[in-house]
Amino acid sequence: SVDLSALSPDSGTVVTGSVLLALAVLTKLLGPGLCAWVTGMSRGDALKLGVLLNARGSPNSSFSASACRPDSSTGRCSPC
Repeated sequence: SVDLSALSPDSGTVVTGSVLLALAVLTKLLGPGLCAWVTGMSRGDALKLGVLLNARGSPNSSFSASACRPDSSTGRCSPC
């Protein structure tokens, strides 16, 4: 069991927690989103991928390149 009574909800704790949460969400959006955009996805689709991967939860459950096949007409990766 964890004793959380030492964490008082003062302004420093709330600000630090909020900044860390915002940074975590932003990096989880931008990481896969930028990679998808650089590899040929449209900006809208790359943003959608970043949002969907952010909603997945665990960082170990990210999109795997082995879970897609290149489309013969565009050369882009599409889900199976």
